[in-house]
Parts: sequence; structure tokens; C-alpha cells
Amino acid sequence: MRSNTMHNFPERLRSARKMNGLTLEGLAERLGHRVSKQSLNKYEQGAVKPDPDLLLPLCEALNVRPDYFTRTKQVEIVHYEFRKLSKLPKKEQTVALEKTRDALERYLELEELLGIDAPVLPTIPGLPQQIATREEAEIAADIVREYFNLGDDPLFNISEMLEDKGIRVIEIEVDDAFSGMSTTLENKIPVIVVNGVFDKSLDRKRFTLLHELAHLLLNFSPDIEDKLEERLCDAFAGAMLLPGIKVKEMLGNHRSALMWNELVLIKELYGISVRGILYRAKQHSIITDYDFDMKMRELSRFYGRKSEPGQYRGVEKAVRFRQLLLRAISEEVISISKAAAIDGKKLADFREELNQMNKHADSDN
Repeated sequence: MRSNTMHNFPERLRSARKMNGLTLEGLAERLGHRVSKQSLNKYEQGAVKPDPDLLLPLCEALNVRPDYFTRTKQVEIVHYEFRKLSKLPKKEQTVALEKTRDALERYLELEELLGIDAPVLPTIPGLPQQIATREEAEIAADIVREYFNLGDDPLFNISEMLEDKGIRVIEIEVDDAFSGMSTTLENKIPVIVVNGVFDKSLDRKRFTLLHELAHLLLNFSPDIEDKLEERLCDAFAGAMLLPGIKVKEMLGNHRSALMWNELVLIKELYGISVRGILYRAKQHSIITDYDFDMKMRELSRFYGRKSEPGQYRGVEKAVRFRQLLLRAISEEVISISKAAAIDGKKLADFREELNQMNKHADSDN
């Protein structure tokens, strides 16, 4: 391997291994013990250069393209916030971080190739200096909705809305214990990461996106406990999805009982879970704590802890990266091969995807 093109090889090998959730022994097993874990460790430390014939087997074992190891764009994720960090094993945290880093490196490389100075998240005037209560989190949500000109209506495709505001939205597929995370690169580029496995549970995906938006926008006391900060981010997300004025408009000021059917209708319109609606109703004193607890017990009894009635069928997809990639191809800024590399796909798979898109477009016409 030539040193001028592979000087980042040790770090990229280590990142790819962690991205796959592998130990050195696990990688050695995937390679059929063609090399020992001791040799792999020396490669990662930069003490020894591997044989050039090992590059393709490594790519196959790690599910990466050969140009992954020659990529010059590198991203350091220093400060980040995980949702439900305590429930995510350390190994899965590492997998999520490495997949995020890989996706961001490709994303930022694409922006550079197109010469795009992408907008950064603006400072929103009027937000509380420090969020310490649910009421302050709800006030913050109202201010953000107003600043973003969202009104009180249901939010359609939150991912796209966030991208329009200068936030890079990254979707990765990892263990479902991971919901999402947020970070700011180089102190200016805001990033929200969400688990793509939740495409079958869009209400959870939408809630996670807004929970992470709270981490990016809101200031909390440095002395606040992590659990309270998470609850306040939850309160912000719930208020963004279903503003207080709409909760009372649809459910009334006080209720002695709520029907499942009416809760499902709100879920399908606003893209917020039934559990989230119940929380909103309790927060606005529409139902008592006792009624809330009874309803939550019923949900768990009938549907289990993670399932519930109804399904939001709207669109919830980040599209900016794909749009930029197609633009770069159309303007001949990059070749099809380079586009496949930036998309992290094999060339044949990427060509097939483009062909399917063209066939779909032709059928629409």
C-alpha cells in the first residue's frame, strides 16, 4: 500500500472495525484467520503496513469500499448527546458514533465538491437563558415554532424542516436501543442523528428528531441532572409536535375520560404517539395524574410496553444529501463511481438504484 495515499489507513481500519462492532479477534475470524489479531493490532497502531493483497478481503469483511481507506476528509465528534444513553451498551455507542462519523465525512465531502457554504443553525432570540422546568421547555417550543414560522398546524416531514434550518440530519441503522444523538461540528455545524430502523414507527422517529433539536437549541444549568435534562427535552419535543393550544382545542379543558379512537385520530394527524398525547393532556391538566396512570396501564396491558394503536402514515425522511448527490452527478461535478463512493455503496448497487429511480420517473410521466 502506497504511503502517500494510505497514510490514514491505521485510523480508518480501526474506525471501520468499530463501525462493525468487531473486536480484533472478531475481525480476524471474519478474515478466516488469514491474519492474526496481533497483526491487525499492529496495522491499527501504524507499526506495520499490511500486504496490498489484504485490502480487498478487509473491504469485504468490513463492508466498505477500497476508497474508504484513502478518504482524506476526517470528522472528529467530540461533544455529543445520546438519547437514553444509559440503555445503550458501550459497544453500540461506539458503533453509532463510527457510523455517524462515516456518514458525516461523506456528507461534508459532497458539500465541499459542490462548493456549498451550507447555512448554520441561527441563534433564536427570546429563548429562556436556562431551561429548568417543563413550563419553560414548553415556552421554548412555542418560541421556536414562531421563529420557524410553523404555526400551530401538524409538522410535515420534520427531517426536511430541520435541514432547511441548517441542520444536517443523518440516518443510520443500528441496534434499536439507540434512538438518536446530536452534536455540533467545528462549533458551527449542527447535526442530528436518528436511527433509520424507526421508519416503521414514525412517531418515535419524529419525537427523537425534536428531542435532539432541544439539545442543540436549549441551554440547561450545568448542575442539572441528566435525567431531568432528558425529561425537559422530551417536554420540548412533545410541545413541538402538539402545541398546548391544540391539545385543549381538541380535547377540551377538562376530561373525565378519553376514548382510544379520538387519541388515535390525533396521532394520525399530528404524528405524535398516543403515550405522548396522554402526557400532553396530563401536563395541561386536562386529565388527572390518576386518569393518566390508568390509561398508561391499559396501553401496556393491551399492547405491551412498546406498541400502541394507530399509525402515523406521513413522510419522515431526510432528503438533502440525496438531492445534493444527484445534483453533483447531473452537473458532472463527480462521476457515477465517485457518487457511489460518497453514498457508501458498491458501484453496481448504486447504478441499479439510479436505474430504478429513472424507471419510476418514466412511469410517472
